[in-house]
Amino acid sequence: MEVFTCKNASRLLSFLIILCMIIIGGVYRENCPINFLIPIYLIVYGVFLLVPTIGSIVHGRQDQDEAGNVWVYSAYPVVDRNNSTSPEYCHFALYDFAFTITTLVWITLALGLCAGVITVVCSVGKDGEDMS
Repeated sequence: MEVFTCKNASRLLSFLIILCMIIIGGVYRENCPINFLIPIYLIVYGVFLLVPTIGSIVHGRQDQDEAGNVWVYSAYPVVDRNNSTSPEYCHFALYDFAFTITTLVWITLALGLCAGVITVVCSVGKDGEDMS
């Protein structure tokens, strides 16, 4: 019997977030006239994350990341979350979720980069060894 570990908890949390991406994108796919691609981005990106083997075989994932960034962040200054008849409308749950997930990905990447740099800096000269 497998013990509940941090790794398993992380996998479960990732799965739940990915599932939310697909569900929220699907539920609100008709409620974002400012850019109809925002819900599609959540659905497609969620599917690529849900099936990592397909994502690693198909080399389009980075393009999807970049496109999602453009679609979500370019709408930010003008998105209307209240007036569903406005051409700048996007349902608040859909847009805010897409914005939050996209931003969290960037924060996670930045923290990972910082952790890597700190690890390298702290390991230089450890135990009196010269790393050059």
